[in-house]
Amino acid sequence: MVVLGLALVGIGTRWLLLKNERDHLREVEREKRVQRDELQPYIQKVQELEAKRDQLRHKINVINSLKQNQRDRCGSWTRSRARCPTWCG
Repeated sequence: MVVLGLALVGIGTRWLLLKNERDHLREVEREKRVQRDELQPYIQKVQELEAKRDQLRHKINVINSLKQNQRDRCGSWTRSRARCPTWCG
C-alpha cells in the first residue's frame, strides 16, 4: 500500500511538473507570436527589398554581359575598322 501511495505521489508530482512546463511553453509561444506579428511589416519590407535587389542584380548582370559582348566585338584595335560597326567609334 505504501508503494502504491508513493507511486501515486510520484506520478502526481511528475504530472504537475509537466503541466507547469506545458503552460510555460504555451506562454512563450504566445509571446513569440505577438513579437512575430509586431515584426511582420518589417519582415515583408525586407522580403520586398531582397526581391528588388535580385532584380537589380539581374539587370546589372545583363548590362555587364552586353558591355562585354560589345568589347569583344569592337575592343580589339588590331581588327580592321571596316569590319567594326560604326557605333564602335
